[in-house]
Amino acid sequence: MDLSGESRLIRIAAGCSLGCSFCTVGQGREGVCPDDAVAGRFEIPEASRYLLLAGNLLDRRFAPTVSRLADSGADEIEAYVHCGPADPAALKDLAAAGLTGIQLVLPSAEREMLAGLTGGRGSLKMAAMILSGARELGLEVTLQIPVMKANAESIDDTVARASRLCMPARVTLDFVSESRRDGTQNKWDPAIAIESATRTIKFCQDNGVIFQIGRNEAPPPCIFPLKNVPALAWGDLAGIPSDGNIARSKAPFEACAACDAREICTFSGRHLEPSTPPRPLRGGQGGDQDQVWLDAAAIWVRRNELRTLRQELARRHPICMNPWTNLETHSVRGVAISCATHRFQYGTVDQCVSWHDVSLAQAWNSDVMQSLRHQMKIGQPHLHCRPDCVVFHGGGPGDSWLTADPLTDVFHRNLVTNLKEIIDGAEILESMPQNLVIAPSLHCNIACIMCRFPGEVRDAPDPSKTMMSERQFDEVIEMMPYLRVLNITGGEPLIADGTRRLLKAFKTDRFRDGGIALTTNGILLDKSLISDMKKSRLLSIIISVNAASRETYRHVTLVDAYDRVINNVTELMRARREFNPLPRVVLSFVIMKCNFREIPDHIRTAARLGTDIQLLPMVGKLGGESMFMCRQDLQELLDFVDREVVPLVAGMKGNFRREVTTLRSTMSRRIKDDDYSMF
Repeated sequence: MDLSGESRLIRIAAGCSLGCSFCTVGQGREGVCPDDAVAGRFEIPEASRYLLLAGNLLDRRFAPTVSRLADSGADEIEAYVHCGPADPAALKDLAAAGLTGIQLVLPSAEREMLAGLTGGRGSLKMAAMILSGARELGLEVTLQIPVMKANAESIDDTVARASRLCMPARVTLDFVSESRRDGTQNKWDPAIAIESATRTIKFCQDNGVIFQIGRNEAPPPCIFPLKNVPALAWGDLAGIPSDGNIARSKAPFEACAACDAREICTFSGRHLEPSTPPRPLRGGQGGDQDQVWLDAAAIWVRRNELRTLRQELARRHPICMNPWTNLETHSVRGVAISCATHRFQYGTVDQCVSWHDVSLAQAWNSDVMQSLRHQMKIGQPHLHCRPDCVVFHGGGPGDSWLTADPLTDVFHRNLVTNLKEIIDGAEILESMPQNLVIAPSLHCNIACIMCRFPGEVRDAPDPSKTMMSERQFDEVIEMMPYLRVLNITGGEPLIADGTRRLLKAFKTDRFRDGGIALTTNGILLDKSLISDMKKSRLLSIIISVNAASRETYRHVTLVDAYDRVINNVTELMRARREFNPLPRVVLSFVIMKCNFREIPDHIRTAARLGTDIQLLPMVGKLGGESMFMCRQDLQELLDFVDREVVPLVAGMKGNFRREVTTLRSTMSRRIKDDDYSMF
């Protein structure tokens, strides 16, 4: 499980039935009292992925705890288990409650060694029953191997034997030490584990298993040099904050002062002691453009480089980074601009080049983009941007891409260049954008009463420009290695054949740093397309519904397709667990006079299907349906939301509550400011 971003630990202060010689928390952990966990007397931190951590959670008493997390809308729930005395049948109860995976701690697959390391209480039979049960129940398995002197040369054997019963999704090596009688740790040379770890990495690479090193002090490459390691092998190096100092012990080696990874290395030599003095890691460790498996030294050096740049950017952060990171072009005119807020001064958009006339690379460094960067750099953005843009008031897109470390070398190089250009205030960029918004087709198979595109398409001076050309699709595919997000919107993007081409091209097994955010009305999202999309790197799928009944949907869209869309979403949610990564699915709802009373039913539908929701104010005056441009209408909507919607979402998952809170804030602010202008 990825323990960053939307992932959270739930610690339960339960003791352990094993007596492992390497464990320091066997008698109990910090966390929620077990009785409180069973009774639900603890606050659930908001997340989409949870890891339940205790001495051993192979216990049917905790099924209500798992069920509570599942009811909160969690996508993944894992539990920490071991091979000591327990009730393996409890795994079935936990899975029925919503458990999706386990982390099995297995020090060894040799009977005598396992007994020696676990105080005589570890059981290979129990481990086999757990692995077989996980396989039968479809639970994802993380095989967690504590590595110490005693088992350092048999890591690969343990992994191979366990995999015959159930192929793990990931293998984690936790470097630890056995304790002496006086409580101190018995230091050992990690070099004795290199060959076994190398064979384990090869096994993982051949079988599509994630390989990671974690817990305590993971050995740095200077004392544990590995070849062909996945970029996130040292998970604790990922997502390092861009400011603040790392708390660490005094650097233990003379080489530390000259090492090019000194900003991220927390190693103190507390329990690992190399047999020969290490050499400092040096820069220039890169690989081929598409390389995703690197030498360990390359991973640490490039993470160090990114940390240094993030610290500098935190000191010299521009007012808005969109002109350096984002490119949007999805109008009939093909206007290429830096963001989706559309809060530009009148005249700025008219200065923009059209993607129909120039390449994406040319649009990225057009005169107006250079001017936007210049004005942000000097702190005078309002030459181009309206003062009410949400970015200037603490809103807008965040900087999460800054803390997501690259998996591929090509993405890393572009990110490093981009960060340097933002820091320097460069106006002509060598780096490619992090995010790209496109519309393969401005045509649509429905005609929503609040949408401007049908009229724009009908009145387009050049009908050929309402669909992306082959040249434009080629350019997007060429840009994929650099993109954090490719946002595909419309019109209805699934009308265009080229959209399927993009979905097929953005493959999970190739472009590991980015993904696609697809916005669709869902009518064409049938079983065949869903099956094809399983190999695509989809981050999110936003489905515009804008109704919670067949009659209202037909009124809004002029098409009788509500049941079809809901059936397609149902099929998508059934297939969702076969996607990698797991995409976020959102039912979007544009609030209008004709549909606002269906907001509660829309929320109930999303809850039943297992999706998130999006509640959007209507933009513009089309159809006379906006409730946000008249005080009386807006007050009626606010009263309805307070009366019917706020109580409904009080016990629901975080996404529902956040959307309603944001909607209320938007309405209240407009009423307070007496502002009923267009968005």
